[in-house]
Amino acid sequence: MGFLPESPKFFDLFEELSSSVIKIALLLPGNRQKKVDWKKLSVSAFKIEAQADNLCHKILQEADKTFITPIDREDIQALAKNLDNVIDLIENAISHMSVYKVGRVPTEFYEFCDVIINAARQLDHLISDLKQKGRNTKEIKRHVMTIHSLENKGDSLLNKALKHLFANGAKPIDVIKWKDIYENLEQVLDECEDTSDTVETIIVKNF
Repeated sequence: MGFLPESPKFFDLFEELSSSVIKIALLLPGNRQKKVDWKKLSVSAFKIEAQADNLCHKILQEADKTFITPIDREDIQALAKNLDNVIDLIENAISHMSVYKVGRVPTEFYEFCDVIINAARQLDHLISDLKQKGRNTKEIKRHVMTIHSLENKGDSLLNKALKHLFANGAKPIDVIKWKDIYENLEQVLDECEDTSDTVETIIVKNF
């Protein structure tokens, strides 16, 4: 067991996991003109997701075997799982784009990608702030509020996307595919918000 009162490697591991969130989010196409090879992106996303799973498992193991953790053990577990869930959901969305063999991609999909990439960057800043043990409270609050705003934008985007989908007389199979993809993307933003709430809770409780 580790008997040091604080173990900075937890924060380093969180930063590493947060970097994986950025990497997989940036696989999402922000360029509406670029032709996307979804099969290739799916392979890349799977590799990032597998690495993140291993890293999450490592964090949970470290939390279990460290005698005194820098923050509550349950908060370490919650944050690791939150970040891993964000990665899993993005990988799932990219995988579905490949499996469903989508043709023309609606504008709303790209809008979702932009919002998710922004949220991933905000999360990355937030995890960096956590490593500083809440010293920059103003920045932490700003990132949390931005992520909440992006999640609200995701809710509006989902409504807009579904309304557009049902209004344009799409084939039933296409409706099923895109409804699943859109809801998956909205869940990514929900999980980003949950992650920011976890960080805020950790800051309030510990620093």
